[in-house]
Amino acid sequence: MSQIIILDTCVLINLLASEVIREIIRAAEEDFAICRLVKTEAVYLRPTGISEVQAEPISLDDLVDSGDLKLVDIETETEQSLYVDYAARLADGEAMTMALARAREYHLATDDRRARSIFAQSTNQMVMLSTSEIMRRWLDPEKPHEAHIVEVLCRIRDRARFKPPRDDPNFEWWMTIIESGSGS
Repeated sequence: MSQIIILDTCVLINLLASEVIREIIRAAEEDFAICRLVKTEAVYLRPTGISEVQAEPISLDDLVDSGDLKLVDIETETEQSLYVDYAARLADGEAMTMALARAREYHLATDDRRARSIFAQSTNQMVMLSTSEIMRRWLDPEKPHEAHIVEVLCRIRDRARFKPPRDDPNFEWWMTIIESGSGS
């Protein structure tokens, strides 16, 4: 069985904004999952263009029904206890995502600085990923055309309002790609 990456809401929205989430998931060596609370928190993406004013509703049914994205929920007392502990310090979706990651030894995907700090303090044996790491993993082996890379990262920037923080190991890589597209 392959390793599972469990996504929090912000990473899920970033990947959805890329408009290539299915390609990202299918290219990965790991399986991708979300918890039920993240499914309910991921409601809208920002409009694709200036002329559009309404946000786009998010539907995950196709990704879940196809098996590309696994939907998981708390099943044990240990998971419930971890969830309650994390929920005292974080939003519910992040708390449930972290509880499941820790209890099931999933890789955690979050960009939230506080969540990353709390998770790192609670366990030293778990893998944490960020949006930039997931994108870089997808882009390196796939090697899509440079214009496509710019387009995908710009969609994440514009539709999810995301850019990696300056201390992200992939910050320079991300910004170089984005800046290369702004001159074209």
